[in-house]
Amino acid sequence: MRTSNNRYQRDANLAVAARAVWRRPGLSRADLARELDLHRSTAGSLIGALIESGLLVEGEPGEAAPRGGRRPVAIDFDRRFGLVAGLDLTPGAWRGALVDLRGDLVERFESAGRSSGAALPGLARAALDEARARAAARGLPLVGACAALPGIVDPVEGTVLRSRPFGLRDYPLARELAPEGGLPFILENDANACAWARLANARTEPGSDFVCVLARGNGNGNAADGREAAPGAGLGIALGGRVHYGSLYAAGELADAEGRAPGEVSGPDADSSFEAFVERVFRSLVPVVAALAPRAVFACGEFRRREAETRAALDARFPALRDILAAQGAALVFAGDGEHDVAEGACATFLSRLFSVPELSGPGARLPIGWDRVLRARGAGS
Repeated sequence: MRTSNNRYQRDANLAVAARAVWRRPGLSRADLARELDLHRSTAGSLIGALIESGLLVEGEPGEAAPRGGRRPVAIDFDRRFGLVAGLDLTPGAWRGALVDLRGDLVERFESAGRSSGAALPGLARAALDEARARAAARGLPLVGACAALPGIVDPVEGTVLRSRPFGLRDYPLARELAPEGGLPFILENDANACAWARLANARTEPGSDFVCVLARGNGNGNAADGREAAPGAGLGIALGGRVHYGSLYAAGELADAEGRAPGEVSGPDADSSFEAFVERVFRSLVPVVAALAPRAVFACGEFRRREAETRAALDARFPALRDILAAQGAALVFAGDGEHDVAEGACATFLSRLFSVPELSGPGARLPIGWDRVLRARGAGS
């Protein structure tokens, strides 16, 4: 990897160096040079640029090697650089989280109550304003935000392609909110955000293959049209250490052979219980598990919050799942806290994009977040 003056190469170099520190906080310049197969002077110039930007700081010199030489100096993120907000938007309510650039949780917060008539833009602005206020109360700038919501999301354009809970189609939410103060603001599907969180937690082990199934409320709250909201479920798919979207960004949509979502039941004999919902969701995963052979199936959100009920439902109504997973070498893992999984996943989405090396072409070329935008946001908020 060679440095140059063009914007792409600079962003790529900075992303590679910052990502290495993100994966291994406390590494030295020599460690970075070895890890990235760079000449020490190149590694030193990259670290110098990140220190000058305020992103990294140097620690105290460590012990010299037995054969002598310079004492290694640990490099880490400056905890005062700024905070990233993750926002979980659902009809009538939101939850949020703040993390530092290492991804360490700083604070969780949420809306005071539900408001069934609140539209998506108003919810997003309220959540974003609260995130800014909480960051300011800590004397730190907000340098970026990601909002995650139920529905099919185009993360490149920041558009809600379709969201049944919000009753929206082709809604450019990121375009509406991004101009407010120039803050880098991106969108993601809620289940995909949970997948990004699992990847971030395992960032020292690139190449993770798993699926992440997220359950949302079970009759708690209303949809945008005033009807009682059906329980929802979505799927995040990670292969080779990357979240996969599909050509229409709908890779994680779950449906049965008739095209119905797991929460959609009708008829006088329809079983709308949580146990039946659990059975329908996990039965729909069988073809996915058979085709992808993931190392794990992570159960998040309502499944994690109601873990005992979920396990009991699977034992009673779908005991074959255990053998199906075992045959593929996969494990069922209940992950997160069940309440803030999506908000913290949105934080992980932003950081993963920030530390990604930009691609030269295709949709991936527009997914990473430019460092210029983050540095400008930090300057504006300092």
